[in-house]
Amino acid sequence: MKGVGSSTFNLAFGEFNEDTDQLDDRSVSDNHDRLKVLHAVAAAIIDFLEDRHQSIILIKANTLPRARLYQMMISSIWPAIERQYEVYGKHESDWLHFRKGVNYVEFLVFKKFK
Repeated sequence: MKGVGSSTFNLAFGEFNEDTDQLDDRSVSDNHDRLKVLHAVAAAIIDFLEDRHQSIILIKANTLPRARLYQMMISSIWPAIERQYEVYGKHESDWLHFRKGVNYVEFLVFKKFK
């Protein structure tokens, strides 16, 4: 990852709580739109990185089950991702190139240099 990224951005998403005027990243709505939401987030990451070629997106789940969900989503669209993006996963204390079947707790995504 040497020399990559002029800026790093943390990806945060959840449900907006109108009572507290805060984003709740621990909410579980269970309204069966999980894949729709994750696809929208993936599209937002792609759009963001198209305009900011040297940026890095940090994706850090607040629970291990959510990290596993993010990993499964990345794995499910991996052929499309790996053509244009570098993805690293944090395994224990090391950042490694993303590989299916390895459990990660955080992820870094950035555009490949051509």
